[in-house]
Amino acid sequence: MYFPVSQLEVGTPIKTETIEKHRPNASLKINSVPSEINILGTNVEEARLILDKYLDNCVLSGLSTIRIVHGKGTGALRKGVQEYLKGNPHVVSFRYGAFGEGEMGVTVVELKK
Repeated sequence: MYFPVSQLEVGTPIKTETIEKHRPNASLKINSVPSEINILGTNVEEARLILDKYLDNCVLSGLSTIRIVHGKGTGALRKGVQEYLKGNPHVVSFRYGAFGEGEMGVTVVELKK
């Protein structure tokens, strides 16, 4: 949309306190991120998109250990998830769930602090 310069009007300047109020805060913490996510029923590509956002939120909230429930099935989702985790900069290490944690159907992830 184009307007001739003659039709433009000078508006009221934006107050600096309004700008400061809406500026992102680097120390923002997200408090409502669960420490477990269930991605059963997704394909590998959907799971990667979901996990990307989830891991970012986990890091922002300060979580150090999370659980990813992917199920046992054929193992394709588990393999895809673990391949994704290998390349994620937030991940320190990951392992299968132990007995009582979900075993091969769960991946337990340790995140950087």
